[in-house]
Amino acid sequence: MPDAPASCVLNKTYSLPERQVLRHDEARLVGLFRSQMRLNLDGAPNAYHPDGRGCVGSGQQCPRDRGLLHICNGVIVRDAGNAVVPPSECIWPDGRTLALASSERCPQGATPSSERCLETFRAAREAGFPRCGMGFACVERWLGILAPNGSPLIQSDVHPRPGFYVSMTALSRNDPASPGGRGFVDATRVPYITIPRGSILADDWGLQRAMGQGQAELAVVFWHGRAVFAVVADIGNRNELGEGSGALLHRLHGREPSDWVRPPTIPVSDPAVTLVLPGHAHLLANTWPLTEAAVQAAGREALRRTVERLGGWERVAACDPALPRENPN
Repeated sequence: MPDAPASCVLNKTYSLPERQVLRHDEARLVGLFRSQMRLNLDGAPNAYHPDGRGCVGSGQQCPRDRGLLHICNGVIVRDAGNAVVPPSECIWPDGRTLALASSERCPQGATPSSERCLETFRAAREAGFPRCGMGFACVERWLGILAPNGSPLIQSDVHPRPGFYVSMTALSRNDPASPGGRGFVDATRVPYITIPRGSILADDWGLQRAMGQGQAELAVVFWHGRAVFAVVADIGNRNELGEGSGALLHRLHGREPSDWVRPPTIPVSDPAVTLVLPGHAHLLANTWPLTEAAVQAAGREALRRTVERLGGWERVAACDPALPRENPN
């Protein structure tokens, strides 16, 4: 008699954003979810440039005089009248406008534009980044840029990208060699995933707290027969699931990571499968700055230990048809 098929060991479920489900075991040794994979470039030394313009599209070399990201991806700005200017908005030919959320598209007949936000940012920069409410354009919040006392740090000649702002990730550690004495995770070099703010992974599983304490928890992402180990390095929007660093997306597409080329994303119609492997941050406790090689080695060890405790890879692979039948280790 042939052996009975292995049963899925992840018998607990919990709702995640975008109508997705987290599957996990009783002890929360591993969490599995399906999702698209948006692009996150926070932490890259060349993410944001004072000019404000960002690189557009994927697969092409980005100009060296602009950031990988548009500045309005990393700031909230107010105009001289103290009104918030949306990072992007839809503009109709008759001049009507509508604020555009990051995950939305413009209605038919309207064109997306970040020009008004960019102009407001540049006005605030020229005014020396004054406090809001003083009759000048201002930056109300720096979302992804290191700005002590409201003024953004600019990398000097001893740093990786002189002239660029310092881009942040939620995962950071003290690092005297980094601008401001704080080091972040380079999205162009290190595979990482982002988890939604306020989700069970961020709160109940303690992953947001771990990042705040400099602990690099681990994960592995599967797509089209490839398995890429990653760290949990950033917090994303509350209602969006599935976001990874440039290095992660390059690897999932079978490419070498690149400092100046934005990789394609992964659509919701062809989702990736992510296994989160909490409780193994100690494997990278003495490694900083993080490197892809160190993350891959630690991820393999974390998966080996987890699979062993769960009774074998077969019991994990049975939980999703997109997972490989053979242990990726």
